[in-house]
Order: sequence, then structure tokens, then C-alpha cells
Amino acid sequence: MNSIVYLLCGLPGSGKTTYAKNLEKEGITRLTLDETLFERFGREYTDGHKEKQKQTKDELKELVVKRVKTGQSVIVDFGFWRKAERNAYKSLIESLGGEWRLLYFKVGKDVLIERLASRNVTDPQDNHIIDEALLEKFITEFEEPINEGEEVIG
Repeated sequence: MNSIVYLLCGLPGSGKTTYAKNLEKEGITRLTLDETLFERFGREYTDGHKEKQKQTKDELKELVVKRVKTGQSVIVDFGFWRKAERNAYKSLIESLGGEWRLLYFKVGKDVLIERLASRNVTDPQDNHIIDEALLEKFITEFEEPINEGEEVIG
């Protein structure tokens, strides 16, 4: 059986990590950028954020490669905001003989605001604090997947 790589795409608060944790219960490895960054550098690191994020993403990508080469499935909970990054991952997975599923968590702005406000209070240890202004910025940066083979979850 070919490995399946689940590429979780969506804005903060859209349900990606909750979905990923449910898949993980089925024995699939879950890779999450933010959790890995927090483990390595703490929650409040500021020095070299972009470099640390890139290095961590590269290391996690290597784990994806290893899993696909050994026929294991994996969940990549990165957000995948950019089409170029989604396409690069899909090409990589296909070149290794794996299959990908691009899961797009399409959630309206009002729901995101509500979920993030709750998460900021109930789960601040495992997440970035994201207020409405920061969410607005993220919305403008997000490249919505359209006709990329995505499965919409929402």
C-alpha cells in the first residue's frame, strides 16, 4: 500500500490540528510546525524566527520523505498558505511514489474569530495568541486552493 500524505491547508482556527489529532489516533504520524517550534525554542522566541521556521520545516520535510519511502502515511499540519509550497509538496510526494490528499479547511471569518478568541483563553500553551487584527493580516496573505485537487472540509 502506498503511503498517503495528508496536507492540511487553512487558516488558524479552521480545525486542522483537531482533525490531525483524530487521524493520529489511527496510527498516522502527525507533524506540526508550531508544536515543533515551541518544543525546540519555547513559546516566546523572537531571535531568528524566519530562520528557525525554515530550518524546522526542512527537517520535518525530511521526516515526510523518510515516511513515504518506507510506505508510512503522515499528516503535515503546516497550514500550507502558499500555492507554491502546496505544489512543491505534491510533486515531492508523487516523485517518491506516495499519494497526497490536500485537505482545505474552509471556514468563514466570523467562525475563525470566535474559535481563536476561545482558543486564546483555553489553550494558550499550545498555540500562538492570534487576535482579530492578526487574523485579518493572515487572511490577506492566504492563497486559497482552487482546482488544486483539494478536498474541502468545513
